[in-house]
Amino acid sequence: LDAALAAIGEPAVAPLVAALDEGDWVDAILVTIGSPAAEPLSAMLTSTDKTLRYRVLGLLAQISAAGGAAATAVLTDQSLVTLLIDARENSYIDPTVDAELENTLAAIGKPAISPLMAVIAKYDWVPSVLADMGADAVGPLKEALSSEDRDTRFAAADALVQMQETAPESVADLTQALEDSNLKYITSNYAYYIRLGKEGTEATLVKALNKYGDVTMAEDYLNCGNDTLEKGAEAWADKHGYSITTMPGSHGGPIWGEGD
Repeated sequence: LDAALAAIGEPAVAPLVAALDEGDWVDAILVTIGSPAAEPLSAMLTSTDKTLRYRVLGLLAQISAAGGAAATAVLTDQSLVTLLIDARENSYIDPTVDAELENTLAAIGKPAISPLMAVIAKYDWVPSVLADMGADAVGPLKEALSSEDRDTRFAAADALVQMQETAPESVADLTQALEDSNLKYITSNYAYYIRLGKEGTEATLVKALNKYGDVTMAEDYLNCGNDTLEKGAEAWADKHGYSITTMPGSHGGPIWGEGD
Protein backbone atom coordinates (compact mmCIF):
# COMPACT_ATOMS: atom_id res chain seq x y z
CA LEU A 1 0.00 0.00 0.00
CA ASP A 2 2.83 2.41 0.85
CA ALA A 3 4.45 1.80 -2.52
CA ALA A 4 1.13 2.35 -4.27
CA LEU A 5 0.59 5.69 -2.51
CA ALA A 6 4.14 6.78 -3.36
CA ALA A 7 3.54 5.83 -6.98
CA ILE A 8 0.46 8.06 -7.11
CA GLY A 9 2.77 10.96 -6.36
CA GLU A 10 1.55 14.54 -6.09
CA PRO A 11 -2.22 13.74 -5.94
CA ALA A 12 -1.54 11.72 -2.79
CA VAL A 13 0.36 14.48 -0.99
CA ALA A 14 -2.56 16.44 0.48
CA PRO A 15 -4.27 13.40 2.03
CA LEU A 16 -0.94 12.17 3.38
CA VAL A 17 -0.07 15.53 4.96
CA ALA A 18 -3.55 15.60 6.48
CA ALA A 19 -2.83 12.18 7.96
CA LEU A 20 0.41 13.22 9.69
CA ASP A 21 -1.27 13.14 13.09
CA GLU A 22 -2.44 9.56 12.50
CA GLY A 23 1.04 8.11 12.72
CA ASP A 24 4.53 8.17 11.26
CA TRP A 25 3.69 5.64 8.55
CA VAL A 26 3.15 8.54 6.14
CA ASP A 27 6.67 9.92 6.54
CA ALA A 28 8.53 7.53 4.29
CA ILE A 29 5.88 7.88 1.60
CA LEU A 30 6.17 11.68 1.58
CA VAL A 31 9.95 11.46 1.41
CA THR A 32 9.67 9.06 -1.53
CA ILE A 33 7.29 11.40 -3.34
CA GLY A 34 9.85 14.16 -2.79
CA SER A 35 9.60 17.74 -4.06
CA PRO A 36 5.83 17.78 -4.67
CA ALA A 37 5.41 17.32 -0.91
CA ALA A 38 7.57 20.32 0.00
CA GLU A 39 5.04 23.14 -0.20
CA PRO A 40 2.20 21.29 1.60
CA LEU A 41 4.65 20.25 4.31
CA SER A 42 5.94 23.79 4.67
CA ALA A 43 2.46 24.93 5.65
CA MET A 44 2.77 22.72 8.74
CA LEU A 45 5.80 24.65 10.01
CA THR A 46 3.47 27.18 11.61
CA SER A 47 1.88 24.50 13.77
CA THR A 48 1.78 25.16 17.50
CA ASP A 49 2.78 21.52 17.99
CA LYS A 50 6.55 21.62 18.46
CA THR A 51 6.94 17.89 17.86
CA LEU A 52 5.10 18.18 14.57
CA ARG A 53 7.31 21.10 13.49
CA TYR A 54 10.42 19.08 14.23
CA ARG A 55 9.01 16.14 12.30
CA VAL A 56 8.13 18.25 9.26
CA LEU A 57 11.59 19.84 9.26
CA GLY A 58 13.06 16.35 9.34
CA LEU A 59 10.97 15.31 6.34
CA LEU A 60 11.92 18.43 4.40
CA ALA A 61 15.58 17.85 5.25
CA GLN A 62 15.39 14.28 3.96
CA ILE A 63 13.72 15.41 0.74
CA SER A 64 16.31 18.17 0.33
CA ALA A 65 19.19 15.75 0.93
CA ALA A 66 17.80 13.50 -1.78
CA GLY A 67 17.95 16.36 -4.27
CA GLY A 68 14.51 17.85 -3.78
CA ALA A 69 15.04 21.44 -4.87
CA ALA A 70 11.61 22.57 -3.68
CA ALA A 71 12.37 21.35 -0.16
CA THR A 72 15.76 23.04 -0.23
CA ALA A 73 14.09 26.31 -1.21
CA VAL A 74 11.69 26.02 1.73
CA LEU A 75 14.43 25.25 4.23
CA THR A 76 16.77 28.03 3.14
CA ASP A 77 14.18 30.72 3.78
CA GLN A 78 15.97 32.95 6.29
CA SER A 79 12.83 33.24 8.40
CA LEU A 80 13.38 29.64 9.46
CA VAL A 81 16.82 30.18 11.02
CA THR A 82 15.65 30.11 14.64
CA LEU A 83 13.46 27.09 14.01
CA LEU A 84 16.29 25.24 12.26
CA ILE A 85 18.68 25.90 15.15
CA ASP A 86 16.08 24.78 17.66
CA ALA A 87 15.30 21.64 15.68
CA ARG A 88 18.97 20.74 15.22
CA GLU A 89 19.63 20.97 18.94
CA ASN A 90 16.40 19.71 20.48
CA SER A 91 14.59 17.40 18.09
CA TYR A 92 16.89 14.36 18.38
CA ILE A 93 16.41 13.50 14.71
CA ASP A 94 18.77 10.98 13.12
CA PRO A 95 22.36 12.05 12.28
CA THR A 96 21.69 12.26 8.54
CA VAL A 97 18.89 14.76 9.06
CA ASP A 98 20.94 16.67 11.63
CA ALA A 99 23.72 17.02 9.06
CA GLU A 100 21.25 18.31 6.47
CA LEU A 101 19.91 20.89 8.93
CA GLU A 102 23.48 22.08 9.49
CA ASN A 103 24.08 22.23 5.73
CA THR A 104 20.89 24.25 5.36
CA LEU A 105 21.98 26.79 7.97
CA ALA A 106 25.35 27.13 6.25
CA ALA A 107 23.57 27.65 2.91
CA ILE A 108 21.40 30.42 4.37
CA GLY A 109 24.60 32.32 5.07
CA LYS A 110 24.61 35.88 6.41
CA PRO A 111 21.10 35.92 7.94
CA ALA A 112 22.04 32.89 10.04
CA ILE A 113 25.34 34.24 11.37
CA SER A 114 24.05 36.40 14.22
CA PRO A 115 21.68 33.72 15.60
CA LEU A 116 24.44 31.13 15.39
CA MET A 117 27.00 33.40 17.05
CA ALA A 118 24.55 33.82 19.92
CA VAL A 119 24.74 30.08 20.64
CA ILE A 120 28.28 29.30 19.46
CA ALA A 121 29.43 28.46 22.99
CA LYS A 122 26.28 26.51 23.77
CA TYR A 123 26.11 23.98 20.94
CA ASP A 124 29.22 22.10 19.82
CA TRP A 125 28.06 21.75 16.20
CA VAL A 126 27.79 25.51 15.60
CA PRO A 127 31.50 26.28 14.96
CA SER A 128 31.54 23.85 12.03
CA VAL A 129 28.46 25.46 10.48
CA LEU A 130 30.03 28.91 10.75
CA ALA A 131 33.28 27.59 9.31
CA ASP A 132 31.35 26.20 6.34
CA MET A 133 29.94 29.67 5.67
CA GLY A 134 33.41 30.91 4.84
CA ALA A 135 34.25 34.59 4.41
CA ASP A 136 30.90 35.94 5.63
CA ALA A 137 31.46 34.51 9.09
CA VAL A 138 35.11 35.52 9.51
CA GLY A 139 34.48 39.01 10.90
CA PRO A 140 32.09 37.96 13.66
CA LEU A 141 34.32 35.02 14.56
CA LYS A 142 37.44 37.17 14.85
CA GLU A 143 35.51 39.66 16.96
CA ALA A 144 34.43 36.79 19.23
CA LEU A 145 38.07 35.90 19.89
CA SER A 146 38.09 38.94 22.19
CA SER A 147 34.88 37.99 23.98
CA GLU A 148 34.91 38.16 27.76
CA ASP A 149 33.30 34.73 27.76
CA ARG A 150 35.95 32.03 27.63
CA ASP A 151 33.79 29.41 25.94
CA THR A 152 32.80 31.88 23.22
CA ARG A 153 36.45 32.72 22.50
CA PHE A 154 37.43 29.09 22.18
CA ALA A 155 34.42 28.10 20.08
CA ALA A 156 35.21 30.95 17.68
CA ALA A 157 38.80 29.76 17.60
CA ASP A 158 37.61 26.28 16.67
CA ALA A 159 35.68 27.64 13.71
CA LEU A 160 38.64 29.70 12.52
CA VAL A 161 41.00 26.74 12.84
CA GLN A 162 38.66 24.76 10.60
CA MET A 163 38.80 27.64 8.12
CA GLN A 164 42.58 27.41 8.22
CA GLU A 165 42.15 24.00 6.60
CA THR A 166 39.33 24.81 4.17
CA ALA A 167 39.82 28.50 3.37
CA PRO A 168 43.25 29.62 4.60
CA GLU A 169 42.93 33.00 2.90
CA SER A 170 40.15 33.83 5.37
CA VAL A 171 42.55 33.69 8.31
CA ALA A 172 45.63 35.04 6.53
CA ASP A 173 46.07 37.83 9.10
CA LEU A 174 46.14 35.31 11.95
CA THR A 175 48.73 33.26 10.07
CA GLN A 176 50.79 36.34 9.20
CA ALA A 177 50.82 37.55 12.80
CA LEU A 178 52.42 34.28 13.82
CA GLU A 179 54.99 34.47 11.04
CA ASP A 180 55.79 38.07 11.95
CA SER A 181 55.90 37.36 15.69
CA ASN A 182 53.30 40.08 16.24
CA LEU A 183 53.13 39.44 19.96
CA LYS A 184 50.34 41.90 20.75
CA TYR A 185 48.08 40.44 18.07
CA ILE A 186 48.94 36.92 19.14
CA THR A 187 48.08 37.76 22.75
CA SER A 188 44.67 39.09 21.72
CA ASN A 189 43.93 35.90 19.79
CA TYR A 190 45.93 33.31 21.70
CA ALA A 191 43.01 30.85 21.94
CA TYR A 192 43.20 30.43 18.16
CA TYR A 193 46.89 29.58 18.26
CA ILE A 194 46.42 27.07 21.06
CA ARG A 195 43.54 25.40 19.23
CA LEU A 196 45.64 25.41 16.05
CA GLY A 197 48.44 23.64 17.92
CA LYS A 198 51.13 24.26 15.31
CA GLU A 199 54.38 22.60 16.29
CA GLY A 200 57.27 25.03 16.57
CA THR A 201 55.17 28.06 17.54
CA GLU A 202 55.40 27.52 21.27
CA ALA A 203 58.38 29.82 21.82
CA THR A 204 56.57 32.71 20.13
CA LEU A 205 53.44 32.07 22.20
CA VAL A 206 55.50 32.14 25.39
CA LYS A 207 57.04 35.45 24.31
CA ALA A 208 53.54 36.84 23.81
CA LEU A 209 52.58 35.79 27.32
CA ASN A 210 55.66 37.41 28.78
CA LYS A 211 55.16 40.65 26.85
CA TYR A 212 51.40 41.21 27.05
CA GLY A 213 49.84 38.31 28.94
CA ASP A 214 47.67 38.20 32.03
CA VAL A 215 46.52 35.67 34.61
CA THR A 216 43.79 34.22 32.40
CA MET A 217 46.21 33.63 29.55
CA ALA A 218 48.71 32.03 31.92
CA GLU A 219 46.02 29.75 33.35
CA ASP A 220 45.07 28.62 29.87
CA TYR A 221 48.69 27.91 29.01
CA LEU A 222 49.01 25.87 32.19
CA ASN A 223 46.02 23.76 31.27
CA CYS A 224 46.35 23.43 27.49
CA GLY A 225 48.31 20.18 27.50
CA ASN A 226 51.50 21.52 25.92
CA ASP A 227 54.61 21.14 28.06
CA THR A 228 56.43 24.16 26.64
CA LEU A 229 53.49 26.49 27.23
CA GLU A 230 52.96 25.04 30.69
CA LYS A 231 56.57 25.70 31.65
CA GLY A 232 56.37 29.18 30.17
CA ALA A 233 53.28 29.91 32.25
CA GLU A 234 54.96 28.58 35.39
CA ALA A 235 57.90 30.92 34.81
CA TRP A 236 55.51 33.84 34.14
CA ALA A 237 53.62 33.10 37.36
CA ASP A 238 56.82 32.95 39.40
CA LYS A 239 58.03 36.24 37.92
CA HIS A 240 54.78 37.98 38.75
CA GLY A 241 54.47 36.58 42.26
CA TYR A 242 51.70 34.05 41.65
CA SER A 243 51.65 30.58 43.17
CA ILE A 244 50.29 27.63 41.22
CA THR A 245 47.95 25.17 42.91
CA THR A 246 46.97 21.88 41.32
CA MET A 247 43.35 20.87 41.86
CA PRO A 248 41.27 17.95 40.58
CA GLY A 249 38.81 18.62 37.78
CA SER A 250 38.89 20.33 34.43
CA HIS A 251 39.98 23.90 33.83
CA GLY A 252 37.87 24.15 30.69
CA GLY A 253 40.44 26.08 28.71
CA PRO A 254 41.68 25.55 25.16
CA ILE A 255 43.46 22.25 24.58
CA TRP A 256 46.53 22.31 22.33
CA GLY A 257 45.58 21.28 18.81
CA GLU A 258 41.96 20.57 19.77
CA GLY A 259 40.61 22.69 16.95
CA ASP A 260 41.97 20.34 14.24
